[in-house]
Order: sequence, then C-alpha cells, then structure tokens
Amino acid sequence: MGMMGKLHDARKSAEETKVRLNSVLVSAAAGGAIRITVTVNKEIKEIEISEALMSNKEELTDTLIVALNKTLTKAGYVQEKEM
Repeated sequence: MGMMGKLHDARKSAEETKVRLNSVLVSAAAGGAIRITVTVNKEIKEIEISEALMSNKEELTDTLIVALNKTLTKAGYVQEKEM
C-alpha cells in the first residue's frame, strides 16, 4: 500500500472514531447543584440545574461555568485516550 493509501486509511479511521465518539457520553457535576452531560466530541446533551440555584443568578452562572469546564475537560481526556 502506498503513502496515499495509508493516508486515506488514517483519515477513514479518524472519521469512524469521531462518529463513534458522538455516542459516548460523559457527565460532571459542580457541588451537586448542576450536572452537565456532553458527548466526547463536546456537544452538550443535557444540563440539570437544582431549583436552589434558580433564584441566585451570580451563583448559578459561577456554578454552571465550573460544571461545564469539568465536563469538557473530562470529555477531552476521553477523546485523547480514544484517538
């Protein structure tokens, strides 16, 4: 197999992995008040927010940022491991 064939196979394999990772979900929480679920390709699928946070916009925003960052870091780790 020539260099072009190997390149084609590598691209095909990478694309198949990307498609497969669309079905792998990871979740993380921030203080039990927010839970975020994303695919390993970092597409947000679900956000759960505690009713207690709904009345405090600043706390909600801060907690949401923490939860998103934790979840995206986790997704990135799984993605690296799979690629």
